[in-house]
Amino acid sequence: MLAGSRPEKDPLAAHFGLPFKALVPVAGAPMISHVVRTLARSPSIARILIVAQRPELLGPPESWRISNDCPVHLVAGKDGIAESLAMFVGTEAAPWPVLVTTADNPLLTRDMVEHFLMRSGAADFGLAVVARELLSARYPGSRRTWLRFRGGAYTGANLFAACTPGCAEVLRVMARAESSRKNQLRLLWHFGPALALGALIRALSFGQFVNQAGKRFGLKPAVVSLPFAEAGIDVDSLEDWRFADRLLSSAAPPPGAPPLPVTVFDLDRTLTRRGTYTAFLLYAAWRRAPWRLLLAPLAACAFLAYLCGASNRKGLKERLQALFLGGRAPRDGVARLAAEFVRRLRFHADALRTIEAERRAGRRIVLATAANAFYVEAIASELGIDEVVCTQSTWDGDYLTPRIAGENCHGREKLAMLQAYFRAAGLDARSLHVRFFSDHPSDQPVFRWADEAYVVNPPRRFRSHAAAAGWPVLNWT
Repeated sequence: MLAGSRPEKDPLAAHFGLPFKALVPVAGAPMISHVVRTLARSPSIARILIVAQRPELLGPPESWRISNDCPVHLVAGKDGIAESLAMFVGTEAAPWPVLVTTADNPLLTRDMVEHFLMRSGAADFGLAVVARELLSARYPGSRRTWLRFRGGAYTGANLFAACTPGCAEVLRVMARAESSRKNQLRLLWHFGPALALGALIRALSFGQFVNQAGKRFGLKPAVVSLPFAEAGIDVDSLEDWRFADRLLSSAAPPPGAPPLPVTVFDLDRTLTRRGTYTAFLLYAAWRRAPWRLLLAPLAACAFLAYLCGASNRKGLKERLQALFLGGRAPRDGVARLAAEFVRRLRFHADALRTIEAERRAGRRIVLATAANAFYVEAIASELGIDEVVCTQSTWDGDYLTPRIAGENCHGREKLAMLQAYFRAAGLDARSLHVRFFSDHPSDQPVFRWADEAYVVNPPRRFRSHAAAAGWPVLNWT
């Protein structure tokens, strides 16, 4: 963690009369302590190394430690970021792989850290960003520095994963580029004139820019666009400080307050007796345009391409929807089909009883599923569930298109979308007690994240894994 100061005088530190911006209090504690505690709570972090020009001014690390399993060390760095990184990254003090972050990042959460590390672990280096579309929708008044590329604009999230020794030179280039962070041309120029000009004329997307920059060093990069708007807001100004102080003060549970009880249910084969996505599409084709059922061989080819690794689940779902529902389906027609489909669905009787029991116990009920919103909202309404986290589709006015908006709510993405959903409601893991029910091994990230996890009617192979993980197995009928 970089916790020093720049050569120029920091106006925020000066405003509070402090030697380092890292010591500025946010929600009653120095902002550096928020970052240290978040990192110490993150299961992927083994140790924390805090680098500053005068570390003795930051205070004793014992005041921030929350677990002896994650030691905290203060070390003296150089005046520049590049020199400080070169001193420690990849050494015995900070062996590979290394997460690099900053002390002025108090809105950082464990969910952000784990999501970023999961998505960048297979690369030589990873870079976290936040899309302008996401941040501006969540916080319209937030003023950030945006890097504009073809297809969108992004701001940095102060998270960099250095996974292999080859990325040491990338760290040095990025550290030098960071000094030009307020000027896009000067910043991009550090990566070469051709890449800089390609980005400036919007000939390159951000992913293409980073991939080509990685090729210059013979490295495989990972660009991780985080689904957490707060990840794009560090504390550089008094305006940022007011925002972070207000947000953290309101999000922190009162001392001694019990956690909010939340129960999350998967849908397909957890609550229902069969999967719903393909079943809905086949029903819609039969009711709307029976001739589309003749396209089933093309659907079989799409499934085969997916099984062979030629496409992902998101692409498979988009192709199936295009085949059976068409390129444009009117909103009222889709809603009518969804209502008819729900009346034909069969639910596990034990699932319905459990939902009602959880509701009577005062728990907040959330449905989290890879199913698409254009029909799953009708299912949630039938079950009396008001909160839904699911795959979203793209609409062209009042017409449904096959394209999925954002990510498919499956596997790791389901966890990320659940975390983002609760964060948007001003809740984090400290203020929740999550009970989770699902049948499928793809939900293991959510099983591990939940406080209580129950495996419902699992496949045979997953049954033994669930027993080894300590997750009770329920046989619902």
